[in-house]
Amino acid sequence: MLAQIAAETRRSWVADPKKVKTSDFVIEVGSEAKQRSDRLKAKTAASKQAWFGAVGLGSDSKAEKKKRQHGRRELRRSVRRV
Repeated sequence: MLAQIAAETRRSWVADPKKVKTSDFVIEVGSEAKQRSDRLKAKTAASKQAWFGAVGLGSDSKAEKKKRQHGRRELRRSVRRV
């Protein structure tokens, strides 16, 4: 319905209104959009991995981060006791 409204609005502004088709205004959401999203996520992950490697960091999982934070907490406690 919105595509029809957009097409009619556009027809009032163009020189040849017969060339404006409603199908030009239909937004496609489906497999193509999902593939584009998946490609973007893959590129982002590859970029992060490359930068982490260049800087000397690891791409940690949540479990590894928790383990490291727990270790730091234990280290702080042991230093306070001394």
